[in-house]
Amino acid sequence: MFTGVKGLAGAFDGCTSLTNINLGNIESIGDATFQYAGIIELFAPNLKEFLQPNTHNKCFSNSKLKHIRCLGNISFIPEGNTNFGCFNNSPLETVILPETLAEIRSFAFRNVTSVVSMNLPKSLERIASLPYGSLADGIDISLPNLMVIDSFAGRGIKRVSNLGSVTSLGVTSGNVEVRGCSNLEFVRLPSTVTSIGVSTFYRCTALLSLYLYLRFFSLF
Repeated sequence: MFTGVKGLAGAFDGCTSLTNINLGNIESIGDATFQYAGIIELFAPNLKEFLQPNTHNKCFSNSKLKHIRCLGNISFIPEGNTNFGCFNNSPLETVILPETLAEIRSFAFRNVTSVVSMNLPKSLERIASLPYGSLADGIDISLPNLMVIDSFAGRGIKRVSNLGSVTSLGVTSGNVEVRGCSNLEFVRLPSTVTSIGVSTFYRCTALLSLYLYLRFFSLF
């Protein structure tokens, strides 16, 4: 365990043989800290933030990370871009997110396709990136505090029952929600929704029910 050290930034970039590390005292993790590292499990009970440089954050990009057990009390998972993201290309299987989490920013889970278990805390207000993969069958998206959603593609999503006060789908940053959710059967949209973007429900081949409030909104 680190004693006295509260923050890490770029410290273990490329440490491919490093598979186990105790982050019990660490409160902040910066850009590229475990990029290309061999770390398999993340347990950081005192983590308060991911540092977000202007060049975006690739903390665990291309690492061997399989399990996120604890992310302390973070409020956001940092943004990436079309080339990398915080957990880009990591073979994640299990993701446990804290109840303090308000934002999952764009490309955070870029090219992550192996997740089989992941929770979505009720505290979430914005989702701009989720793993696209075999999320646990039958998962229900129910997020009463949600205000913005750019993407939650995942083959395991079966129901979308509560999207909080979201006003639009698929138009915030060019990503498309629900796209490719081949097991999605039921969607209930809140009365706050006024627009649904192009291809929002593209290839949702199992969709049976879509509930809309009777008010003006645009489809484009």
